[in-house]
Amino acid sequence: NTASTSHERKNEQGLIREMISSKEEKHVTEISANYFDENLYQKACDAEKQAIKVNQDEITEGQIYDFIVAQLNAKRKTLQKQTQKARKIGVKKIKRIQTYSANTISNLMAHKSKVLWIASHRSFGDRE
Repeated sequence: NTASTSHERKNEQGLIREMISSKEEKHVTEISANYFDENLYQKACDAEKQAIKVNQDEITEGQIYDFIVAQLNAKRKTLQKQTQKARKIGVKKIKRIQTYSANTISNLMAHKSKVLWIASHRSFGDRE
């Protein structure tokens, strides 16, 4: 009997303690839950901002890459044209000429008769 009374009394005291402490713990739990929710929300916002920044960086890098490729392609075309002009004129002849550009010479070559006339008069003048 005494053992059962003692056991009941322990249960009552335990229940009373739990009821009293549960009010305090509930308050603490609410605070930590609010803190947890706020902290979780902040982390989610930070992660979203980071994802947006990464996407923007990728887009920017892509645009820069496209721009550079376009510039290189344009330069490549210009270089090809200059090389073709140089081949038409003759690389050895171009090396001797220091005053005129390949474009100027190429334009003159379009009018071969003028170039031949200039060349013949120049060589004729040298003979004198």
